[in-house]
Amino acid sequence: MHFGPAIFDLVVHDRLLNLIEALIGPEITSNPIQHVRIKPPAPQLATDEVRAHITATDWHQDRGVGHADADRTDMITAWVAITHATVENGCLQVVPGIEQGLLPHCPQVQTAIAPNHLDTGRAVQLPVGPGGVVLFHPLVPHASLPNHSDGFRWSFDLRYNVTGQNTGRAHFPDFVARSRSNPQAELRDWCVWRQMWFDARDRLATKPHIPIHRWDGSAPHCA
Repeated sequence: MHFGPAIFDLVVHDRLLNLIEALIGPEITSNPIQHVRIKPPAPQLATDEVRAHITATDWHQDRGVGHADADRTDMITAWVAITHATVENGCLQVVPGIEQGLLPHCPQVQTAIAPNHLDTGRAVQLPVGPGGVVLFHPLVPHASLPNHSDGFRWSFDLRYNVTGQNTGRAHFPDFVARSRSNPQAELRDWCVWRQMWFDARDRLATKPHIPIHRWDGSAPHCA
């Protein structure tokens, strides 16, 4: 993420928080699992460039890319389009439904649903215009398509959870984005938000590495 004032204003924007409140209630924490997605045209990528955050994203569930401590957390992902997100330039796609529960994941291009555990033939593409928001439950399987256009596709991947519940990466800083019961608890200073991340970086740099994912390639379903 980029921790500047414009990004902070987006994270705490009233219209976005109103959508989140309608789904998880009025006590809302900004979850620290969030990303800027800058997807360049596929032909411009080096042949060995496979980082999932800038090319096609593997099928995964957001519940699966946090720690198990958050498996019961009430959480919503808000995927915000900054440019047009089209099938051509790499919009989201989802397999509707959460009845399958949490599927096993394996290290692939990113941490992704294990092979043969998801029927991607039911995938639905989700094109959206600039400023549009896609909201989904953390068990909804989703991926993104490659960018076959001539331009860059920009988006933000934001998450919110009920305040007081585990974020899934407790070693990263969260903050109260909205509280109807205690408005004084809301963070409104982007400089404080930025400093929280600087402080976390300094603290974590001197400690043993904490994996951000729970999965490794030793499980049978990853063979």
